[in-house]
Amino acid sequence: MKQFLFSLLFSFFGLVVAQDYSPMIQSDNEWKFHSVMPDMDSGDFYYKDYHVRFTDNTITLNDKLYWELEIRSRDRINDIATSDWTDWADAGILLSENIDEKKVYVYYEEGFAQHSLGEFLLYDFNLGIGDTVNLLGFVDGDTSEPVTITNITNESIYGVENVKTYHFEEMTGFNFRIYEGIGNTMGLFTATVMQDFGWELTDFGKNLSQGEVSSIISKVYPNPFTTQIQIDSQKPIKQLELYDMTGKLIQSKTTLAELNSNVNSLKSGIYLLTITYSNNSKETFKLMKK
Repeated sequence: MKQFLFSLLFSFFGLVVAQDYSPMIQSDNEWKFHSVMPDMDSGDFYYKDYHVRFTDNTITLNDKLYWELEIRSRDRINDIATSDWTDWADAGILLSENIDEKKVYVYYEEGFAQHSLGEFLLYDFNLGIGDTVNLLGFVDGDTSEPVTITNITNESIYGVENVKTYHFEEMTGFNFRIYEGIGNTMGLFTATVMQDFGWELTDFGKNLSQGEVSSIISKVYPNPFTTQIQIDSQKPIKQLELYDMTGKLIQSKTTLAELNSNVNSLKSGIYLLTITYSNNSKETFKLMKK
């Protein structure tokens, strides 16, 4: 019923999907992302998992048709959930998409406290290499600094093939990308703390609420480690990133052998290993170096 409603309204408003454009507003699109805060004393990582999806509700603002989003959340320590998912609630955020212009707009309502109210351009998928992206739709006010597109590629993202992917100039401790039809590396609509290592898009797809994806894809051992790290993975690995407890990137490698060639020289302490899989989903492990 929801898919039919979306199709009917898109047809009514004369919105025809261009063959070379992947629309973001599709009724069964859902997003999961999380924030994480390390505990320097215990070495534990405290997560807040978020799950966002569309509702059937629409509203017209500034001559644009906006779709309402709803959100739920839960708490987690490392890979153990410490609370159930909350009930679905109004996210305080609306999205609108102009298919012909390949633009996505966001409207922040009073219920969303992390951004100033009103309408902002969120994504412009007409831009090319060398163009500047205004981040006011993500980052509030004076904390926003435009970034320059350095490359555009087609990637496999969360099982979606040939996703138009925008790469940007170097940002300290952070590799920010935008995905046509999906969102960005931090989530969907906002990156208020986009230079904070802790925010990350973890899953995207259709009807993610129909079942929970297994929280653990790989096994990383030994822990603590000394000279070598071993990984048993259920999925092909695309990238391995090792961070210290401040969020500073120590190593970025494509193979375990490359990573292990340098771990022996690491100082004793706690590190964070982020594994990026071939579908661009990610998993993070806390490791201790003796």
